Amino acid sequence: LKSGNSVEGFSINQGNVQKKLEVVSLKVQNLDYYKQVLFDIIDELLENPSFDHPFVHLTTKNFKLKDDTKNPILRWLNNELKKISDGWKFYPLYFEKEFTGSFDAYDLSPDEIQDDDIPNKQPMKILSKPDRVEIGEFSGNYYVAIGDYKLSESSVKYNKNIITDFTSFQMPIYLLSVIKDFANQNIEILPAFGVYYILNNKSKNKQQFASFVLLENLDLIPPTLNITNKQHTQVLKGIGINEALQNSLKEVFKIRARIAKGLFPVAPKVSTICKYCKFDSFCRRRTL
Repeated sequence: LKSGNSVEGFSINQGNVQKKLEVVSLKVQNLDYYKQVLFDIIDELLENPSFDHPFVHLTTKNFKLKDDTKNPILRWLNNELKKISDGWKFYPLYFEKEFTGSFDAYDLSPDEIQDDDIPNKQPMKILSKPDRVEIGEFSGNYYVAIGDYKLSESSVKYNKNIITDFTSFQMPIYLLSVIKDFANQNIEILPAFGVYYILNNKSKNKQQFASFVLLENLDLIPPTLNITNKQHTQVLKGIGINEALQNSLKEVFKIRARIAKGLFPVAPKVSTICKYCKFDSFCRRRTL
């Protein structure tokens, strides 16, 4: 969707020099052009033989519709433009870019890993590939946000404390990996939040096009989004985002240590997840 003046840039300090980061900024006046680009992409993708399956078409049948109310891709585009007009100050920097981060091991206590013989002090290399990395400038500081696309609202777990309850590590690991990548370039950047962009919102609240996690600073979000009233949004209380990120990383090291010793139960931490699993009927988790 890079068209004309849709490409802008941030000048950010990299040590003693200025580095230009190219970001995408959509413009309302280019709406017709954006729609045509999206339809061209959709046509090309759906011609791929890998999508030649009736079940796929049940999901994608609305992608070619010109009606904004029925086409989730056009609704996504309209939501993108609307949030910008509402004062959204984060701009897409990367899409599906791979980040490889090597994280130092924590000195875990024996009671945390249930065995003090586990070699837990080895660094951990994590490969991540966020759907979308966004950057914004506030009061002279640069913040990074992670965006993840979800087809429907049901794809986002209903527990808004999925991060602090350690039932999801996606957003914390993505944020830590991106921040480490910037640090390796001698660029200081702060974590902002994680946001799930819902493409096919069928709820009564049509304004629910996004769900936030790890949100500490409400000043980073335009007040017109009124996100504090949304069921899925996690606004951190009693804990800062940096502490929440470090807690998640520490839990990942604990899990790795337990896996290395074979201490990893088959049953998921949240039992309701199995309700929608296609393999629930013959899963052996109840017998192990």
